[in-house]
Amino acid sequence: AAAAAFGMDGYVTVSYQYSESIIFAGTHDPAFILRVTTLGNGTDKNESFAKAFFGFLEKELGVPDNRGYIIFNDPTPVNLAHKSTTFAVLLG
Repeated sequence: AAAAAFGMDGYVTVSYQYSESIIFAGTHDPAFILRVTTLGNGTDKNESFAKAFFGFLEKELGVPDNRGYIIFNDPTPVNLAHKSTTFAVLLG
């Protein structure tokens, strides 16, 4: 459901972890590192995903877009596994 809210299709994993120990731009002010792994969305959509995620984090957590990074990862199907096999096999 979360992926659909951001216009993401296919297989998507979003990882967000809170840490009081993160130092960003030399301060302990609220900050984030968001990792997004997608399969089949393509890097051409990262710009729109970034805008949606940054907007969400600022609105919901109050963390401005200059206080974090979003790391996009789009592995090939042979480099991502699920259900005891790779997506190359799962997707045929």
